[in-house]
Amino acid sequence: MAPCKPMTGRRNAKIAQRLSNWAEADGTGECFDSSSLFSLPNGAKRSPDASWILRGRWEQIPEAARNQAERFEEICPDFVIELRSLSDRLPDLKEKMEEYIANGARLGWLLDSIDNFAIIYRPG
Repeated sequence: MAPCKPMTGRRNAKIAQRLSNWAEADGTGECFDSSSLFSLPNGAKRSPDASWILRGRWEQIPEAARNQAERFEEICPDFVIELRSLSDRLPDLKEKMEEYIANGARLGWLLDSIDNFAIIYRPG
């Protein structure tokens, strides 16, 4: 995707910062920003705006595989956040969030700063 507008980048940075601060204090998982690409079990390649993976699941991936930029391990984050920007269509984002849940995410937040609401996604 093309780079985002500065205001969206600012919002993304705040979301990633806050999730990272929480993850560091909590200590039970690893936080990732929007530049992290995940290969979901269905084969889709996705980069949520921010995400978190339970430490035990992350550590099951061999360290060598975690460090290879050209290889993507099949793993879906446990928690994903998508922030709607002006170029995003809401139905597309909703579909993406449902895909995360169908592929193993335990929690998802779709944050719409345009229309000022949030949708929470959970399995079932």
